[in-house]
Amino acid sequence: MVITPARQQYLQLKAEQPDAILLFRMGDFYEMFDEDAHTAARVLGITLTSREFGRGGRVPMAGIPYHALNGYLRRFLRAGYRLAICEQLSEPGKRLVERGITRVLSPGTIDDPALLDAGRLNLLLSIVTHGALVGLAWVDVSTGACEYRALPADDSVGLAAFIDQLDPAEIVGPESDDLEIDTRVAIRPITGEWTVDSATRLLTSRFPGCEPIRPAGALAVAVLISYLEHGQPDLLKALEAPLPYQTDGIMVLDRQTRLNLEIDLRSRDRHDLFGLLNRTHTAPGARRLRTLLDRPLLDRNALGRRLDAIEELVGDTPLRSGLAKALSGLLDLERLAARIATGAARASELLALAETLEGAERVRDVLDGRAETALLVELTADIDALPAIRSRIRAELDNGSSRLLRTGIDRRLDLIYAAIDRDRDGIAAMERSERERTGIRTLKVGYNKVFGYYLEITRAHRDKAPDDYIRKQTLTNAERFVTPALKEAESRILANEERAAELEAELYARLVRELGDSVATIRTTAAALATIDALVALATVAVEQRFARPVLDDSTVLHIEGGRHPIVERQLPYGEFVPNDTRLSDDAPVVILTGPNMAGKSTWLRQVALIVFLAQVGSFVPADRARIGLVDRIFTRIGAHDDLANGRSTFMVEMLETATILHHATERSLVVLDEIGRGTSTEDGVAIAGAVVEHLIERVGARTLFATHFRELAEIAADNERVAALQTAIEQRPDGLVFLHAIVPGIAEAAFGLEIARLAGLPTAVIQRAQTSFGKTTRAIPTVAAKTTSAADVVRERIADDVLAVDLANTTPLAALNLLAEWQQRLRAATEEPIGPRALLVAEDQRAAQAD
Repeated sequence: MVITPARQQYLQLKAEQPDAILLFRMGDFYEMFDEDAHTAARVLGITLTSREFGRGGRVPMAGIPYHALNGYLRRFLRAGYRLAICEQLSEPGKRLVERGITRVLSPGTIDDPALLDAGRLNLLLSIVTHGALVGLAWVDVSTGACEYRALPADDSVGLAAFIDQLDPAEIVGPESDDLEIDTRVAIRPITGEWTVDSATRLLTSRFPGCEPIRPAGALAVAVLISYLEHGQPDLLKALEAPLPYQTDGIMVLDRQTRLNLEIDLRSRDRHDLFGLLNRTHTAPGARRLRTLLDRPLLDRNALGRRLDAIEELVGDTPLRSGLAKALSGLLDLERLAARIATGAARASELLALAETLEGAERVRDVLDGRAETALLVELTADIDALPAIRSRIRAELDNGSSRLLRTGIDRRLDLIYAAIDRDRDGIAAMERSERERTGIRTLKVGYNKVFGYYLEITRAHRDKAPDDYIRKQTLTNAERFVTPALKEAESRILANEERAAELEAELYARLVRELGDSVATIRTTAAALATIDALVALATVAVEQRFARPVLDDSTVLHIEGGRHPIVERQLPYGEFVPNDTRLSDDAPVVILTGPNMAGKSTWLRQVALIVFLAQVGSFVPADRARIGLVDRIFTRIGAHDDLANGRSTFMVEMLETATILHHATERSLVVLDEIGRGTSTEDGVAIAGAVVEHLIERVGARTLFATHFRELAEIAADNERVAALQTAIEQRPDGLVFLHAIVPGIAEAAFGLEIARLAGLPTAVIQRAQTSFGKTTRAIPTVAAKTTSAADVVRERIADDVLAVDLANTTPLAALNLLAEWQQRLRAATEEPIGPRALLVAEDQRAAQAD
C-alpha cells in the first residue's frame, strides 16, 4: 500500500499524542481518521465517511467545519476525551501544507473562556498512592489555584466522598497505581516514575519559598505538574504555589447526603439549593458560592464573621442594592488574571481587565466608609483597582481601528505604518491616474487574498488595456491586470505589514509580560469581589425568602421555630408551605416520626438538615428562629435506590449506607434516617430498625431524626425519655384524607396505604380486593382516624402558645376581651369552616403575621 505524504504527516502527528483524538486541519475542516473518526461519529453525531490516501488506502474519516470548532470541542470534553488540535502552519500551495499540533486539550486543562462553564470550577485532580496514604492534588488551570491533601488509603468511602465533593473535570494517576475508588470520572492512567526525592526537588525549584509538602501530597502535585508539562506547559505559568487543604474547621458531607439534600445537583433543569441561593452577579461570585456550599464550617468564630456581614447587608438596603448594581456586568477577573499569567491574554481580554478593574473601584467606593462588620471591612481593603494598569492598557491598546497598538507607543512601528499608509494612498491615487491615462472610467483597483492588488477592466474595455498591463485573471464580465508599479507597491506593503505584525506582537507580548507583575494583586482583588458577590447573594435571598439569622453555640441543642424547606417552599404559591418546629436537646436528642406517605415526613427531615447545613455555611436560614449547636457531620439515609452495576439490591445499599453512618457518626452529628428496614420482610425490618435506633441512642448519642412506618418503633418513646414520638397531622374526611403537613406529638395510628393507593388512581376493584386481602378481611379505611391530629388540634395548640405568651400585667380588660373573642372565633372556624384544614392553617399563619 502506497502512503501519501498527507497520510504520513497525519500518522507522525498522531504518534506524538496517541491517547488524544487528533483534529487534523484540512482547508475549512478539521478531519479525524481511523478509530478517532468512529469515536467522533458516535460522540458528536456526525457522518462517518472515508477517504483514499493512495492506492488501496481508504480509511474512515469524519470532519467538522473549522468555524464551529468550539461547540464540538465542548461536546468532546464533556464526554471526557483528550484532544490534540492540529493547525495548518503554511499557506496552501504546490507543496504539502506544513502542519503542527498547537493545542492539547483535556477536560481538566481548559483555560479558554469559550470552552468553560463560567459558574463552575474546572478541576484537574491527581491521585497517587504512597504507603498507607493517598495523596490528592488539584488545580483549576483557568485560575491557577492549587491545593493538596492526603487521606488514608483504606478509607475508600471517605476518598470517594471527598472526590465527589471536589467534582473534578478530569482525574489522572500513575499507571502503576491500582486504586479502586468509586469516582464519577474515570481515572486516566499516565506513565512516568515519581519518587519522593524527585517530587521534592521539583516543587522546591518551581515554587521557591513554598512550605514543605509531606510525601503523599508532594507526589500528587508532581504528577499534576508532569501531566500539564506533557500536554500544555504554558498553563504552568499561571500555577500558584500549592496550598494544603484546610481540613480543620470544615464539615465533610458524603455523596449521598449531598444528593439527598439536593445541595448542588449540577443540572440546569433541576431545582436545588445552589439554584435557590445563586443570586450572584459575576461568574467568580457563583464559583465562590459553590465553594461555600462545598465547605460548610465548624468554626463558630468564622461563622459569626460571615453571619455578621450578611446581617449588615440584610439590614442596610442601600448598601446591598448599591453593591448589586456595582457588581453587575463585572467580567471574570480570576480567569483574566490566569490568562495574563500564561501570556495567552488577547487584547480584548486586556480591555476587559481594565473595564472590570474600574468596576472593582465602584464596588470599593460603595463599601468604603459604610461597611462596619469586620469581614466586609477586610474585603474592602483587599480591593485594589490598579489605576496605573488601567491607564496603561487604555493608553497602549487601540480599540477603534485595525491596529493593535496606538500611535505613539513605538516610533519604529509608527514609521512602518506611515510607509504602509503612503503606499496604500499611492495605490488609491493610481486608480485615478490610470483612469485618466486609459480613458476607462470604470477601471478600479481591487484586492483579494489570493491575487493581491489588481486593476479591473470590464470586458467591453479590455482592448484599451495598455501594453504594460499584465493579465492576471479572466472573469465572466471583467479582466484583471497588474502593472510593475502596482506589484512593487504591493510588495512593499506586504513586507511592511509583516514587519509591523512582528513588532506589534513583540510589543504586545512585553505589555502582557509586564502586566504579569500585577497578577497576585489582581487575584487578591478578584477573590474579594467574588466573596462580596456571594455574601450579597445570600443576603438577597435572606430578605426575599424571609430567612432568619441562626444562633450558633457549642451545645447539642437543635431548636427551630417555624422551619421551612427552602426548595419546596419556593415551588409553592406564597403562604402554602406549612412551617414546623423542631426541638432536640441533651435530654431528648432523638425523634421518631410516623405517618403515612405523602404526609410530609421526608420534607421535614430534609428541611431540618438543610437548616443546619445553611447555618454552618454561614447563611441565614428558612425559619422564624433557630438555635443550633454546631454539628460535626450531617448524615442522611433517605429514599430507596439500588446499585445494579455493582450487584447491590436496594436493601443492600440501604444497609451499607446505614453502616457508614453508625461507624462514623458522633454525639455531635446530625443523623437523618428515613424508613430503615423497609427493603426486607416486616419482621426483619422492624428488628433492624429497632436495633439501629437503640445503637444511636445508647452508643452514639447523635441528634437523630428517624422516620418510619413501623409503629412499634415509635413506642420506644414510651419507655425512653430521650426519645420523642412525633407524627404527621392528617384529617380523615368523608371525601378522603387531607394532609395537614404539620408535625405534632403522637404516634400515627395507621399508614393509610389503601387510601394513598386510591388517591394515586388505582382502580376501585383493586382497592376493594386489597381490603379483603385475597379472602382475608383487613381493616377498612377508617371513617375517622382514631389518633390523627385535626386542624382544630393544631389551632388549639397554637392558641395555647398565644395564651402563654400574653403579658397579663400589661394587658387591659378590653384587650383581654378582644383576645378571648379572637381565640373563640378561631376555634369555631377550625371546627366549622368548610374551606379545608390546609387553607385554615395558612389563614392561621397569615393572622399571626398580621398580629406581629
